[in-house]
Amino acid sequence: MHPFYRQYSDEEVSLLLEYLKFDETSPTMVRWIKRPANCVRVGDPAGSYNTANGYMKLAFKGKQYSLHRVIWVLLYGADPWPLTVDHTNRTRTDNSPKNLRLADDSLQKQNRAYFQRTCKTSAPFKWIRQQASGSWVGQFGYLGKKYCTKTVKTPQEAYKLVLERRQSMGLPV
Repeated sequence: MHPFYRQYSDEEVSLLLEYLKFDETSPTMVRWIKRPANCVRVGDPAGSYNTANGYMKLAFKGKQYSLHRVIWVLLYGADPWPLTVDHTNRTRTDNSPKNLRLADDSLQKQNRAYFQRTCKTSAPFKWIRQQASGSWVGQFGYLGKKYCTKTVKTPQEAYKLVLERRQSMGLPV
């Protein structure tokens, strides 16, 4: 099970609802409506890309949250525990409401197996990051040198550029 997957307390749900709002115009789909710290302004996008596992994450009040679960809380006002929030298209950075659904472990496994059989682009986006401007860039290291792609609008585009670059260099993808 995902390390951030734990039951949210009622207090955590209340704080998430108090400080955050869902906003499709935000690069992360979440914005601050109350300042959690002096370095954050109301209206700033909340959350970031987690290079370790390919999901979007949120650090808040000393805890880590999976952003897709936070979005579920913001949209429906409750923690889905013990169910998980599943990305139906298997794209871990696509937190649009149409791509999120509640699932138990059995449904998660079925979805994972289906995409492993049918979709070669379902791998986690392990070589990309989001810039402060909201654009995305791909990057990876090889033989002590860092390689970067051009900046693009979506994580999917950045990942595609990384794969193309790695293939052109004869590296595994």
